[in-house]
Amino acid sequence: MYLADAGYRLTLVDRSPAPGTAQWWTYGCTHGGDDARMFTFTEMDGYNNTDFHGGVPTWFRRPVTDCGWLAREPWSLTPQEHAWIQAFESVPSWLARAYTADVFALSAEAGREWSALRARLPHLFEDVVLTDGILRVYTDPDHLRAATARHRSIGALLGEVTPADIARDHPALARAAGAGALAGGVLVPGFTLNVHRFTERLVAHLVDRGARFHWRTPVTGVRRDAHGALVGFDCAVPVPEHAHVIASPGVAGAALLRGTPCEGRVHGVLGGWMRVDNRDPALRTSLKVARRGHVTEDANITVARDGDGRSVLIVGSGYGYIGTSDSPDERQLAAIRAGIANTISQLFPGSAAPAPSSRTHDNYAFKYCVRPWTATSLGLYHVEPRQMGRTAPHQGGLFIVTGGHNTGGFAQSPAIGRAVLASVCGTSHPMHTLYHPERHPAPAARFAPLSLSSPA
Repeated sequence: MYLADAGYRLTLVDRSPAPGTAQWWTYGCTHGGDDARMFTFTEMDGYNNTDFHGGVPTWFRRPVTDCGWLAREPWSLTPQEHAWIQAFESVPSWLARAYTADVFALSAEAGREWSALRARLPHLFEDVVLTDGILRVYTDPDHLRAATARHRSIGALLGEVTPADIARDHPALARAAGAGALAGGVLVPGFTLNVHRFTERLVAHLVDRGARFHWRTPVTGVRRDAHGALVGFDCAVPVPEHAHVIASPGVAGAALLRGTPCEGRVHGVLGGWMRVDNRDPALRTSLKVARRGHVTEDANITVARDGDGRSVLIVGSGYGYIGTSDSPDERQLAAIRAGIANTISQLFPGSAAPAPSSRTHDNYAFKYCVRPWTATSLGLYHVEPRQMGRTAPHQGGLFIVTGGHNTGGFAQSPAIGRAVLASVCGTSHPMHTLYHPERHPAPAARFAPLSLSSPA
């Protein structure tokens, strides 16, 4: 959208079918996941150890059934996956704190951009169940105190709430609060929306500005010469030599990263989704739920509507590392499903599954999407020139790679858009260095052997 508004002609190719025309498992995260996204200033977070006195985090080595994040059989992990996990564990606490601060700074920029977009293009946010303000609730008092201090330190705290406040102001949670299931919470700035509705509007907005979409059109690889310079793409749609190419490969697009310093750095971590009927007393505010020590410790609960306009709650939760594999272990996936169901039963006792919707992709019992993660918890941003001409090579457009945003791709997308626009315009943006793939080079060298640009 930023490129279109700046006057660039756009062609978009996507390996998935057109949105809403196929089963959820044929899509990437945006449409493979459910119709819910959230922006908060900590939505994209650092997951490495930030505590000087803390031990090495072993989440990726423990199965989900043991409150870990491993959704594969340990014996099935490849040397590349072991190296990725070791790289995650090796980030020192002082560096992890610096990384997290940089991530939050980019989220703050994205927050300003979201506010500007809502004022400039309000039609994109109509009929998308836009819900302002997020209530974060906690089951553990120590966790609540730490989270309160954290949000206060970054200026993202609107207020503190007790269990009695929750029961009074959010009747849908009254039974859970009254039963002692919640230690309290904090109100934080942010919003949720139904992302499938939002992207329908965004696609229409781009088409109106001349953008062309090609669905079911994968880009299966990049072509490089003997010196490693990028000279072309394997795609059914011709890619002009002078064009800038922006790649958002997700987890399944590893072929696009070959020969770049991003190669091998993006692995898959799945999260699950379930729905529940939002009955009277209906929840009006979207939630973030923290259950320390639970199998699905963090959950987003988004106020939404189904295809027939009925109010539902969409519950997304779970971390399940699958690395470079195509699928998780079924036993670990079942544990994530059971964990989400338990969160629903604890917060909304007696709740029921929604009635069938006329929009077929609303109708599921449980599904998951696979999020693109990096071992450093930083996103990736890489730029290199394309080469034009065979007899007299000269520089063409740019090849730009973005990705690896773990739980924050939607939240940071306006900042990513600004960074991409800056690259094609020849100007700088903080993301160009903060998300440079070789910012933490030593452990990553074991699984990214070829570099075409110097580290920042």
